[in-house]
Amino acid sequence: MSVIMTYLLHFLCLCNYENRMRFGMVELETGIPFVSALTFRYLCIKCRVVSWYNCGNFLYDRDCLCKKIGSVSMSVSWNLWHGCHKISEGCRHCYVYRQDSRYDKDSSVVTRTAAFDLPLRRKRNGDFRIPSGEMVYTCFTSDFFLEEADEWRAEAWAIIRERCDLSFLIPTKRIDRFRVSLPSDWGDGYDHVAIACTVENQDRANYRLPLFRSLPIRHKLLFCAPLLGALDLSGYLDDDIEEVSVGGESGMDARVCDYDWVLDIRRQCIAADIPFSFHQTGARLRKGGRVYRIRREFQHSQARRAGINYKIDR
Repeated sequence: MSVIMTYLLHFLCLCNYENRMRFGMVELETGIPFVSALTFRYLCIKCRVVSWYNCGNFLYDRDCLCKKIGSVSMSVSWNLWHGCHKISEGCRHCYVYRQDSRYDKDSSVVTRTAAFDLPLRRKRNGDFRIPSGEMVYTCFTSDFFLEEADEWRAEAWAIIRERCDLSFLIPTKRIDRFRVSLPSDWGDGYDHVAIACTVENQDRANYRLPLFRSLPIRHKLLFCAPLLGALDLSGYLDDDIEEVSVGGESGMDARVCDYDWVLDIRRQCIAADIPFSFHQTGARLRKGGRVYRIRREFQHSQARRAGINYKIDR
């Protein structure tokens, strides 16, 4: 489906922005500002085509040339609550604030979304809307461990526990609040839950990563995003870290991401034999002494084209 047709479907949707916001929003690689959390993301691993299918507000074409050979994987965005307050340098140009500002929405107001129970929703035939085995990207328009969400988190953990047939990825800048409302049966972690600690500079790495290393989490990932400076992770990369992912900052006011910083983190990961991925260039990438301005729709594809992922085939 062409980009023009996709935009037409977006604007012809009968739901207004406020109604769409109730479902929790994520930004699309296709450039469309928002899409409902009921949207499934189909990524063709072979030809890199990203297409979308929505069981609620929108309907996008999810076909691609490679689908016939079974190379399509599906993932789901689940935004239980929306809004956040900024706590560190990585939050300065938060994409949620940027997107909400277009609609005069206050991103500092945290609200529980209508998609809160999404993983438990069923079709008319009784099957779950989200089928077994899928990856659920959790709370990407807020922070799962946000103070304002403390009253909802126990219920959220109960939903996650019930859908142990799914895989949940939860990123956070608030790893120091990880134990708040932690389930009594957590033990050393749920096997279907991965926690990604986010760091943007050395100061936050030195604060968050010692805490992260000490916590009982079965699957630990490290997100260096938005990358704002060189990072020395040598003291934090051990066998508990399953992957390190690096990305630059998006938006018109984005700060520069230096490609040498990315390569240095990659070098550290290779030395520790930890999988590494470069998932996003950011809007301003410095390479070879020159700063390149990269449009939003190309930031993921350009990062992949760099071909520097280590032990990760995507």
